[in-house]
Amino acid sequence: MGIPGLQSFMERDARLSYRVSIPDLVAGFRAESAGGSGLGVRPVIAVDASSCLRPLYQGLDWLCGGQFIEFRQRILHFVNAFEKIGVELVFFFDGPSQENKLDTWIHRRCENFYRIQNLFIHINRGADMREEPQLLLPTGLSTFMRLVLLSETSCRLVVCQIEADEEIARFARLTPECMAVMGQDTDFVIFNAARHYLSSTRFDTHSMTTIEYDSEALAAVARIPTELLPVLGTILGNDVLPQGELHAFHRRLLQKKTAGLPRGKEPRLHEVMSHAANFIKTRLDVRAGVDKLAAQLAVEMFGKKCPQLREKTGWVLDSLSTYKLLHRPTSQVEDKSELLGILQSDPICSSIASEVIVHRTVMH
Repeated sequence: MGIPGLQSFMERDARLSYRVSIPDLVAGFRAESAGGSGLGVRPVIAVDASSCLRPLYQGLDWLCGGQFIEFRQRILHFVNAFEKIGVELVFFFDGPSQENKLDTWIHRRCENFYRIQNLFIHINRGADMREEPQLLLPTGLSTFMRLVLLSETSCRLVVCQIEADEEIARFARLTPECMAVMGQDTDFVIFNAARHYLSSTRFDTHSMTTIEYDSEALAAVARIPTELLPVLGTILGNDVLPQGELHAFHRRLLQKKTAGLPRGKEPRLHEVMSHAANFIKTRLDVRAGVDKLAAQLAVEMFGKKCPQLREKTGWVLDSLSTYKLLHRPTSQVEDKSELLGILQSDPICSSIASEVIVHRTVMH
């Protein structure tokens, strides 16, 4: 999900998001990487697999168990479209939710539970659910997608130990041939790890176009350097540091402009944006190390007398560290016997159980 409200904010401004042709991006990337040799590297796109499930499944049956044969065909068509223009796709699948995002995860699961309740109420009333805009994806769709990709394509698959967004950003930053990230999480705007961040939900297979969200343009609009986007993302609120915890701080940022704002009606993101950027430039020592910056920012957000200041400083530090990719990368298990031993010793609680990393080429 990322930063609530940031996607709509960027989509309202033509400087921040715009439709692009992926073949044109590929041609530009190859030309630049080739230099004078005339032979460019094969571009790679890191794909957030979970963000592709809904757009790929859109229009198929979701009430009667799922149309998996048709879904398989769509997956293969998606992969083939990129292979035709010479792009290698690397799919990243989420692991378990991180502890610092657990509250957000629980909130979303509760929302999903209430949607299911409402679904059964509508069915009992005889409503036509084929036009239901908020479809519920069939169980096991992500696992099925992994199996199709693994057995019928030459794509690389990575199953992460944690949520995929941080691993995708790290991969993009450390892989010179990674041209773009494709997903639907505004955290990727803040990571600014690849040259392009492309929308998975707005992708059109026929025209090979999609929406690009521009990190550098966002920094320019906010009038801050791109390296300060992690601080901006933390101030705006995200999965680690929920916006609900920051409403009082956002009101203080806007000062007189929120004096007449009714209780319970909080400032909108576009109202907070410019004031947040000004706050970064005038109130924070951005040259300080991440620990000192987190401590300073927490005091500004919650006040020196906040009883939970130490805990909330940890939230701020987690947010900054995530965006700056300072967390230790997850270990990789490439020896199957080693993995088997880990699972046998602790099959339920071992974090490595969800971290199998697959790099397999299927010969056709």
